[in-house]
Amino acid sequence: MSPRVKRAFRVSRNTKRATARAERGIALLIVVSVLTVIGIMGVAFAFSMYLETQATKQFVATTQARYLAESGVAYGRALLDEDRLGSRADDLTEAWAQVTKGRDADVDNDGVSESRWWPVTDAKTQTVGRFAALITDESGKANLNAAQAEPSVLGPGAINLTTLLERAGVRDPSAAAQAIERYRYGEDQRPGVAGVDDDGDGVIDNVEEYQPLALRGDDRRLESLDELVAIAGLTPDEVHRLSKLATVYSRDVNRVTSTGGARLNVNTATTNELLSVLLDAGVDDPWQAAVNIADYVDPDLDLSRVIKDSQTLSVPDQGPLGTWTWSETPEGHYVSTVPGGTGISWSAAVPTGTFRVLARGLQGIKVGDVTIAGQFRRSVDSGESLGTFPLSGTLTIEVANHEPNGTTCAFRGIDLVLEGSENGGVVRGIEAVRFNELMVEPSIELNVAAAAFDPQVDGIVRIAVPNPDVGALSGNQSFWSTLYQTYTLNFNGIPHTSWTPAGGAPAFVAANALLGLPTGIRNYNGDIARVDVVNCIGPGCNNGSVCADNEHCTFNPQPGKEQFNVYRENLTSTIWDKHENYIISDEGKIADSSAFAGATSGASFKSLLMKWNYQQIVTASEFGGRKIDLAVSPKILIESGLIP
Repeated sequence: MSPRVKRAFRVSRNTKRATARAERGIALLIVVSVLTVIGIMGVAFAFSMYLETQATKQFVATTQARYLAESGVAYGRALLDEDRLGSRADDLTEAWAQVTKGRDADVDNDGVSESRWWPVTDAKTQTVGRFAALITDESGKANLNAAQAEPSVLGPGAINLTTLLERAGVRDPSAAAQAIERYRYGEDQRPGVAGVDDDGDGVIDNVEEYQPLALRGDDRRLESLDELVAIAGLTPDEVHRLSKLATVYSRDVNRVTSTGGARLNVNTATTNELLSVLLDAGVDDPWQAAVNIADYVDPDLDLSRVIKDSQTLSVPDQGPLGTWTWSETPEGHYVSTVPGGTGISWSAAVPTGTFRVLARGLQGIKVGDVTIAGQFRRSVDSGESLGTFPLSGTLTIEVANHEPNGTTCAFRGIDLVLEGSENGGVVRGIEAVRFNELMVEPSIELNVAAAAFDPQVDGIVRIAVPNPDVGALSGNQSFWSTLYQTYTLNFNGIPHTSWTPAGGAPAFVAANALLGLPTGIRNYNGDIARVDVVNCIGPGCNNGSVCADNEHCTFNPQPGKEQFNVYRENLTSTIWDKHENYIISDEGKIADSSAFAGATSGASFKSLLMKWNYQQIVTASEFGGRKIDLAVSPKILIESGLIP
């Protein structure tokens, strides 16, 4: 082979090798590129799968949270449905207000934990979540759509919006109230249709023409408290504080009650109207509640009164009756803890007349299903009205326990109430003392001379002592023991009782020495009175007079109650005074005489004093129909340490 051929062969072989090496480099690049794309796709797929997994988990968690929240709402609805079936009047001691209470969760974000957690488990009893619930009574809050910025007269139902916002801690409450009112009245700033007497009362564009339930003209109403941020410039914290006192959801119309009658405005109702409603509601002691409500609302200091003409018929012990057994405590009654079975059938002798019949059991415990005069009443409460019936001869009452398992029923009889009667006992209310009236008139003055009052000495005593007026020893005489030399009791400056020792102080030396008193003992019957005051207590009283009526008499209007009236007048009936004395609870209920039976001293008596107050209402001929209402609370004196 020639050299030239050899060189050409070597060049050709070297070229092939270079080409092969180049081809191998391109394949590597392609492989790397493909792997990179596949890797990117794999990472993207893995990330996508991760996101899908997280989204699925989030969806599951959100769904669980939603259903947990709906569980709380459903639980609250169940409580309210149960309450609706069980009672006709709401109060904060019922299950809807108490069951959800706790210290675990702050549902309303006010910084105070007021609710408990309720765990939710799955089929394997594993906890999957929890909820907390809080039920508030919106109807018990002030309605911002009904409140007035600056009402000139606070009539029944009027709400001072400025005062309400001030109580909620709102900055510049007056400006905020005006802003709310401007928003409600629309662009023309007039309630109702501007320039039109919408309500036909003869006054154009008065505040009563704004009706949030029936808007007129360009009037508007608040739909949410959150609107106040834009309307009145309130901060979220102020709105939150205001939500404790106010709402926009409590508006309702005065249509009918659960029994179909028109609802009653307690601010304007009479005591008899209140009594009728309270009897329907099954309120405990509706007579006292009626007069207390009336006295709380009315502007005067006169005690409201209502006649109580009722009698209680108690079921006798007839031995076991089906699932019902007899119990003596706290009062004789039949009790049943097992539903079903034979019930009670009781025939009672009744007077002739038309009476409202009230079921009586034990406070807070169901009576059960009651059939009376052929009329059926389901799930009756103690004190609930069974209706009004014309009665004569005998009345048959049947009682059965058809309540849910675990519910106790108790029945002890019925009350027959004669409504509209004028012959029963008088139940009086309780008034608060108005100090601005006591600073002027009426007033009571006790003028004394030469000594100071000593509760250990002053009072009437009955003892056998020498009678200074007759100069001889008399047995069981009444004497006025005092450190005073003279005193005068005045009403509005008019003397009602004055006292000066008969015969002068030296005549009492023997009596003083006998009793061991530091100064005089005065013969009660021998005092010289500037006004000859006597007690009128009916036939046979000291001055032989006869009571004209119960208002001018010394007696106990309610036997068995801690109440006593003392009426005094002079012989010509021109000067008189009356003292009405009560022992009452904080709610104004008069104490039963049995409440203090057997307790006169010691810890038990002190414990009783913590529960009761003494009230005296004084009227006199000089007061012009006004009264002085005084109340003494031993609880205050005991807790302050003044009474050890």
